[in-house]
This record gives sequence, structure tokens and C-alpha cells, in this order.
Amino acid sequence: MNHLAPIAIFTYIRLRKLKKIINSLKKNRISTKSEIFIFSDGAKNKFDLNKVNRVRKYLKTINGFKKKNLIFRKKNLGNGDNIINGVTEVLKKNKKIIVVEDDLEIKIGFLTFMNACLNKYYLDKKVWHVGAWNFDLNKRGDYDIFFSKIMNCWGWGTWANRWIFFKKNPDMFIKYFDRFPAKKKIFNLNNRINYYNQLKRNKNKTINTWAVFWYAQIFKNNGLCISPNLSLVNNNGFDKDSTHSHPNFFLNNIYKTNISNKKSFKLPDKVIEDYNCYNVTENFFKKKINYITKFQNLIHKFIKKFIA
Repeated sequence: MNHLAPIAIFTYIRLRKLKKIINSLKKNRISTKSEIFIFSDGAKNKFDLNKVNRVRKYLKTINGFKKKNLIFRKKNLGNGDNIINGVTEVLKKNKKIIVVEDDLEIKIGFLTFMNACLNKYYLDKKVWHVGAWNFDLNKRGDYDIFFSKIMNCWGWGTWANRWIFFKKNPDMFIKYFDRFPAKKKIFNLNNRINYYNQLKRNKNKTINTWAVFWYAQIFKNNGLCISPNLSLVNNNGFDKDSTHSHPNFFLNNIYKTNISNKKSFKLPDKVIEDYNCYNVTENFFKKKINYITKFQNLIHKFIKKFIA
């Protein structure tokens, strides 16, 4: 399992940001030995068609990787289904995968970190997910990672024998959390982020996402996720082209994080869940979501009501 994981990149119309993620990947020294799969979603409408074509023209010029695979969707699948189908396709022929989207910027140690974790914990079935982003918790310890049920999907990886359990089934997960309200509270990070509501909104078809279902399946099966103490990824996706976020949304400040330039990482041999991470996260949210952000939320809702 010590060979390098293939990298799946998902993109739509954000050419400038796509170029950034490709360039930042190439700054990782092992990128030249890595195979990439790039999934370009089809256009939603005639207005987006030119943007999609410009993205695809650029994709054909990319070099610097061991092997390049371009997958041009004929129809618009949407970000969620594009990722679900793409990850499934890659893992049919590979045992592991690294996943990035076009709105991410990664640091020089990202690929080293991901491959180190994917190789080290392949045989430990308690670990389902490797994430390279985390809230800016200022967490410290003897190692560069910790294990918890908290799943973050901005730069992530997994294994084929875990991904086979992925299910996009809102009814199943809603029933599960309705039966166990105490678990629902923990799933919602002590009710700081309403992931449960995302399940309901997917059921009602007001949103169409994928990550909350992966998180729910991991949580339901008592699986663990790897999180870095310091993020190796930055999300640049809070703009007008983002499907499920708004550039001025008041909670965006919780996602701003310092990025590490580390190139080597200390990983523990034993997989032990860090239960204290919930308290650390709780304190982080209390600090970030104060009366100022709540006031900003009211202004945001007021503006949204009248713009709509």
C-alpha cells in the first residue's frame, strides 16, 4: 500500500481557481509521480457552456503528472453527483484516492500528508476518512493529527473498502438520528452546525449535496476521521460561483484558517479517538460566533429577504 494514491480533481466553470489548484498541486514534490483524474462537469445552460469549454481547453494543456485522465461529462450532474460518481469510478480500479475540488488551494506538504495517512492506516478499519483541513483550533499534541468522528471534506481521501458503504439515503439517516437525539447533538457538533438539517434539505430537494451523507455513514458506523492539527488546505470557494455558500455569509469567518507549510508529519501508531476535540471545537465556536456575528446574521437574513 505504499504506492501513491491517485488524485481526483472536480471542476466546473471556475478556470482561474482551477489553475491555482493545479499549480499548487505541482508544487508538491511527489506530484510528478502521481496519477490524476480530472472530472469536468457538463454545462447547466448555454451561458455556462463557454466557461466549461474554456476549462476543458485548459485541461488538455496540463502536464507535470505521471498520468492524466480527463473525464468530460456530457450532461450536468451537479457537484454532488459528479463527486460521488467520480470517486466511485476511480475506486473501482484503485484501493485509495485523494480528492480535491477546484476551489481549494493546497500547501506544499499536502500530498505527502495524504499519502502518509492513507498508507499507514489502510489496515485499520476504524479509520474511514483522511482530511487535510480543520477549523483553526490551535490544537497541539505529540502528533500532527488526531482521530474523531468529525469529517471535513476540503482536501480528503479514503479507501475503496470504506467507500463501498457510502449511501445517499436521507430517510435512513434521518430515522437513525431521530431515534438517537443525543447522537444527533454530537453529529451537529453540539448543535453548532446543523448537519441534520442538511439531510432534511436533501430529502426535500432544496439542496443536492454529498458530504453530509459520507459524514453520517461514518458517524453511524462509529468510524473515525483523521484531522490535522494545522490545516494544509485553504478554501477559496466563497464567491458568487459557489453552489451552496454565499460570499458574505456571516459564518464564513469560522472557516478562515492558518495554513501549515510542514513537509513531514508525525503520525501515531495507535488509533485512539480524541473525545476532547469536541470541547476544543465548542470553545472555538463560542469565541467565533459572538454577538457581532449574530448581529451580522440578522442583517444577512434581512438583506436576503428583500433581495429574494
